[in-house]
Amino acid sequence: MTHEQRIAALRQFGYSEREAAFLCLAALHGGYFLRRQYCRFLGTGSGRPDDLLVCKVLSLGHGRRHSTGRRTFLYHLCSRTLYNAIGEPDNRNRHPRPPYAIKARLMALDYVLAYPGRHCLNTEHEKVDYFCRVRAIPLEFLPAKVFRAEAVSPPAFRYFVDHFPVFVDTAEDPSIPVVSFCYIDEGVIAAPAFETYLRNYAALFALLGRFRVVHVSTVEDCEERAKAAFRRFFDLPDHPAGRRYGSFLEGLLAFLRLEDRYQTGRLDLLSAAALDELAVLRRMFRGRGYEPFFEFWDEHGDEGIARLFARTDGPEHGLQLRFAAHHMSHDYGFL
Repeated sequence: MTHEQRIAALRQFGYSEREAAFLCLAALHGGYFLRRQYCRFLGTGSGRPDDLLVCKVLSLGHGRRHSTGRRTFLYHLCSRTLYNAIGEPDNRNRHPRPPYAIKARLMALDYVLAYPGRHCLNTEHEKVDYFCRVRAIPLEFLPAKVFRAEAVSPPAFRYFVDHFPVFVDTAEDPSIPVVSFCYIDEGVIAAPAFETYLRNYAALFALLGRFRVVHVSTVEDCEERAKAAFRRFFDLPDHPAGRRYGSFLEGLLAFLRLEDRYQTGRLDLLSAAALDELAVLRRMFRGRGYEPFFEFWDEHGDEGIARLFARTDGPEHGLQLRFAAHHMSHDYGFL
């Protein structure tokens, strides 16, 4: 469904257009919202509009109100009827979450509300469709999680399970959009989780070539730690793949060839210099989410990898990546 179709579906319940538009954002970006967030969406102070919205949500049974420790009411959109209406019958945002997860979802919604008008990929389907259809990236290179319900059932793959906001920005160059990936740091599982996030997205980052990672946090001094982790992960400021091998693609192919010889026991083909080179390449690629490339190369070879990068906007002379930090000034201590 398009955003306009979702709004039209919710308006049939009696919501105004602005109420329906906000509820779509809240439902798709976590399922929880606060009154102040609706006021931010409207650009007004608290009062009658937010009273009307929450009364409708509660009277229609589309959500529940939870009282917190600081006289702050938290609203959870948990109705299957509402999610069915917006084309998300299997969306897990309607299920209750622990406080740290609720905080992450409120932060995500606050971040989206801070940048109205930007093109946001709101759902798993929208993200998969954009990267696979528009950017020509094969499905196996997207961040995924495997769910196995029963031993006899085939595994189910879900993509972008973190549900963090992803924006497509065309302001700099409409012909080559820059994708902004937002990591929401709720302050409970900080640095290791951020590095895991980078690892899960590494293959997609490599094929995009140009991208931005935005670290969103409520702690001001968290920015430097996150930036250090980002630079460590990509070996910035002078990425070894660009310095030693001429391009990211050449460095990746060198790693795949040498690692294959090592893993298959063909050590006679590896000189001492080659082993030293493999050690350097392993620090760059091994265990960092580049495993899909190895499987693809094993089937299609060097030419297949080269064609894969040619089909996308992948890096010709190294990754063109940026790090940004966004500090949330809101207080989520009521959770």
